[in-house]
Parts: sequence; structure tokens; C-alpha cells
Amino acid sequence: MSAASAAGGFALTAFAASALAFALASAAARLRPDWRDWPALWAAALAGALAAALIALATPFDALGAWPDGWGSPFGGGGPEAFGAAGSGEVNRGGLRRGGGRFWPQIVAVAGQVYVAGVCVALGRLAVGRLRVGALVDAAVMTGWRDGVPVLLSSAAPAPFAVGAGRRARIVVPQAYGAALSEEDLALVVAHERAHVARADDAVGLALRVATAVMWHAPFAGALRRRWSRAVEVHCDAQTLRDTQTLGDAPAAARRRYAALLVKSLRLSAGGTPAPVVAFINRRTRSEKMRIETILTGRTPVRVGAPAYRRLAAAASVAALTAGLALSGVASADAGRETTPTIVEGRITAVYGPLDGRRDADGAVIEHRGVDVAAPLGTAVRAPADGVVVTATERFEDGDAYGTVVTMRSEQDVVTLFAHLQSFDVAPGDAVRAGQIIARVGTTGRSTGPHVHIETFIDGARVDPATVWPNLKAD
Repeated sequence: MSAASAAGGFALTAFAASALAFALASAAARLRPDWRDWPALWAAALAGALAAALIALATPFDALGAWPDGWGSPFGGGGPEAFGAAGSGEVNRGGLRRGGGRFWPQIVAVAGQVYVAGVCVALGRLAVGRLRVGALVDAAVMTGWRDGVPVLLSSAAPAPFAVGAGRRARIVVPQAYGAALSEEDLALVVAHERAHVARADDAVGLALRVATAVMWHAPFAGALRRRWSRAVEVHCDAQTLRDTQTLGDAPAAARRRYAALLVKSLRLSAGGTPAPVVAFINRRTRSEKMRIETILTGRTPVRVGAPAYRRLAAAASVAALTAGLALSGVASADAGRETTPTIVEGRITAVYGPLDGRRDADGAVIEHRGVDVAAPLGTAVRAPADGVVVTATERFEDGDAYGTVVTMRSEQDVVTLFAHLQSFDVAPGDAVRAGQIIARVGTTGRSTGPHVHIETFIDGARVDPATVWPNLKAD
């Protein structure tokens, strides 16, 4: 499988895995409403979706042949033969036709190229965004400390945010906040961002942003990251209210004051947020409304211990492994597709290239156009790969010397010819699977004994069949 096709297969499995992860996490949050604001649930779901897609990529999954017989194409209409068969397209040397065959491999390959380009754009935007955040931090002015973390004042930051972890952690507050808010409200803002630092939310958030960049085409991946973001804000809000009760407000009054601060911050940060970081406020109105409602109702977000995290990690790992294998088509049962089936049980008697000591009337070395395999009359000839039959005839248009001929087209516009056959079991336009019997060894045409002559073309150019089908290599 080509790299583009592998990327296309990964994109398909990542989309399905993220949808499944979102459905499972949402179901868990409905069954346990207190889990809705548990950040680890959404982070584990997103990480599990990416892991499942990577597991599927590592297994011998063939995205190009993933549609079983009788299913047809995901794009409609009766299977691979609906996308072209014998009689369509132009004729190459040897009577082999181009322009037909299955479009599914090409569609997957093109999708893979588009997917890779999208990943590059998404990661590039993330990198540029982080560089801009770094520039904001470098330009900010030191104003003090909060529990060992520097607090900086910025004239360019649209909203407060925390960046970095450990000794490299920084809290940045816009100058507009300093001018518009009281010292007590500023203390709440800084305390909220200090809670983010304590949780290492910037590092976790960056990892999740990388995951969503890799799955940029999957809307469920972005939804999972946004659920995580809302959950961590709820946790930091709760932590801030617990840590600032010394301001003297009663619990209900403190919640109202903090909710009013969020509303005021929405107005102050009308210019946006310094993505990609975890900021005090964002522009998703629905998310901020739910956050304010949580504060006013006094609902405490779930607080779990280490055993619960270990159970969640174990469950996510098992789910990712199971989903990865399922999305790969449980490839162990289909692993033979990765290995070229034996075309015919027999003995190689002639290889591709110059025939030893044989020259034509002009003295030029005679070239053998394919590989000959000798076998008893009637021995089965099998398709070396999934594909579509192009020709099945007793009178081949390239000459009677070939005798009875079958040609088939497989992935990457590879056309294989089988000559001197006794009979054939397929018809033009038939979709065949790797290992399926398509003909029987014979001695028709110009032949010195029972054998099958095999030629291979790629994009219309004749090549050594042994370079495409390894089991045709002479010992």
C-alpha cells in the first residue's frame, strides 16, 4: 500500500474512532452527570481515539480492499466493476486497456494526500499560534508573583492566560483588566490562572491540540477537546472559589461576584483569546453560559482519586486497542491479503529479460516479455491481488501466439496478463479477490508444453512481473 493510501486509511479510521470515543464519553457523562465536568474523561476519550487509529494503522489493514464482496462501493452502485471494466478507456500495447478499473484505490490515495496536507496546515497554525503566545509573554512586564509563579502585564493580550509549567510557568494579564477591575477581582483572575498552572493544563491542552490537529478532519475530535477545555475551566473556577473565601464573602455572594466577573471579562475580551492556550475566558457563548450556571448553582465538579484515574486509563487503553483492531477489519483474519498469493503451483522455467543465446534474424537478443511457470494441465491460476478482469478470451487481440488469455487490473493501475491457458473461470468486468481462481494452466497458442506465461504492466509500461509479484522470483 502506498503512503498516500495508508494516510487515507488512517484518516478514515481516525474519523470513525473519534466518533465512537465521543459517543462513549457522552454516554458515560449522561449516566454519571457529575462526570460531565471531569476533564480526564474527555482527555482520555480523545487520546483513546488517536490511539485506536494508530493501532489500526499498525495492523495489516487494507483500506483499498476493505469492502467485502457484495457490499459494493461506499460511493454507490454495484461494486468495483461499476467504476470501469473491459472496453473502456484507451488501448495500450498488448491490447491492455486503461481508464477502467476501480476508482476506490485512487479515491483513498487522493483523500490521503488531502489529509496529510490538512495535518501540515493544522500543525503549522498551531506552531504559529504558540510562537505568537511566546511573543506576548516576552513583551509583557513583570508585576509580581502568585505562589511562586510570575504575573505579567501585557498591552497586547486580549484575555488572561497561563502558559508553561514548573519554573517556566507564567501568568499574563491584559492591561485592560488592570484598569477596569478592582484589586479583589484581579486577585480572582490571577488565582484562576494559578489553578491552571497547578494542574499543568497548558501542557495537557497543547498535547490535545496536537491530537486534534492530527485529526483535523474529524469534528468529534475537536468536540472532545472543547469538552475538556470547559471541564478544566469549571474545575479552576471551583478551586478559585475555595481558595479565595478569605475575601470575606459568604459562599452565595462569592459565587455571584465571581459570575459577574466572568460576564465583565467577556466584555473586556471582546477581541478574542490568545489561542492556543487555556485562557480565563473564551468566545464560545454557550460554553461560558454553562460555566456561569455551574458557578451560580454551586455544583461542585467531581473530584476523584488516583484509583479512579488508573481505572479510567486502563479502560481507555482497552477500548483503544479493541476499537483499533475492530476498525482495522480485525486484520488478523485477513492478513493474507498483505502477502501475494501463489499465482500457480509450479516451476519457473523462464524469467523476464534476455533469453540466453537466442537472437532474431537481425542478430538482436530476444527478450522474454514475462515469466513462465510450468505446471500440469488444469492447475489452478489464481489472482495475485484484488482487482477487476479486463479480458478473458480465446482469441487475444495481440496475436494467436498467446492462446487463451486473461488480463486483470489491480491497485495502482497494475495490469497482469496470463497466457496459454486451458480455460478461464471469469468474465470481463468481474471483480476478483486475491487468491481467487481465475483460470487453468494450458498449452494453447505457441507453446511447447503446459505452462502459464505471465506479463505485468504499470501505467501501460511492461515491467518484470517478479518485481511486482515476489513469488515469481526464480530461486
